Amino acid sequence: MGDIDFLDTMCPKYEEYANVSFPMKIVVKMDGIDTLNAKLITYSRALKGIIPTNCKWLLIRDTDCVPCNKKESAGNVDKKNVDTSGAEFKVFFQNGYGIESTFAAEPDKLAKLLCSYYSLENSEDVVENIIMETNAEYFNKVKDVLNVEVHQELEKHYKRQKEARSGKIYDNLQFTDMLKEISATNIQYIMAKPIMDRYLESLHAGIVNNFSNISAVKLDHRTIFTYYYQQISCLDDMFESHKALLQEIYRD
Repeated sequence: MGDIDFLDTMCPKYEEYANVSFPMKIVVKMDGIDTLNAKLITYSRALKGIIPTNCKWLLIRDTDCVPCNKKESAGNVDKKNVDTSGAEFKVFFQNGYGIESTFAAEPDKLAKLLCSYYSLENSEDVVENIIMETNAEYFNKVKDVLNVEVHQELEKHYKRQKEARSGKIYDNLQFTDMLKEISATNIQYIMAKPIMDRYLESLHAGIVNNFSNISAVKLDHRTIFTYYYQQISCLDDMFESHKALLQEIYRD
């Protein structure tokens, strides 16, 4: 499940439930983070004089290896030398490692979603406690250099992501810089896809251990989107980080 699929599914829902419309939007997938700035410069030159200055340029990107306290600097690197002829240009970082990890950013919303998925009535407080305990567990794992499934897995992703980037902010960036900004309350920033799958598996185990007669299978970083989309019937069903992204897209 990628960002384009997310937007294709969520934009119509947001338009319906927020009673908004967008006269025209062009979505371009920018593959290759190493060439992102160069691609943006090329697009801006090609579109110069064609796109009016009252349009908006919105770059939606994963946080990936960027430490939480370096987002603004990283966004400035992405925008460097991009000429939008005076049009607004904003960089929007996902509230997590990637779009999949945003589910881990809001324990209350995630508890509500999981209670629906596992058919648990009046159990949101219990499930939220399971989530908080799991967050603390994964915080301890990511700090443990000997931990293979979380710390070493994240470090592997970090190194690959950093190598694919250019710009002064990345030159002296270390894995420890990223880890320093992680706590049990923002654990979503470590959730690369394989770690997110393990996290959902851990939540599944916690729920199975606390409740009897659980027949639902564990979710993963793909199937959680499928179920989430099915359950949205109003704005309140959307995660706040998802609404924030959609609000930015539809902002006048």
